Amino acid sequence: VWRGVSVGGSWPFVIVFGAMIVVGVWALLRSPRITRPTRWLIGLWSLVIVATILFLTPLEWQRYYLPVFPVLGLLAALGITEIVRRVRHLSWRQTGTGGS
Repeated sequence: VWRGVSVGGSWPFVIVFGAMIVVGVWALLRSPRITRPTRWLIGLWSLVIVATILFLTPLEWQRYYLPVFPVLGLLAALGITEIVRRVRHLSWRQTGTGGS
């Protein structure tokens, strides 16, 4: 019986990490700073890796999921970058000084 992907360890970590990934995917699809070829490359690479691992891995063993971690890490990093950029922009708008 397939039990799904085991990523993380605790529910709070999974929720925070999942939120960062969701924001990263949103930034990948919507950010004007990411060029179209880059968007296609990262998006297609992510989809192929995740789909391949999810559909072809019969066991819930961490070593079989290792190829997914660079994808998740990249999307989470993109999410963190987008969150930091928006917080800086918001604080700059409120104070009217500094920031980018």
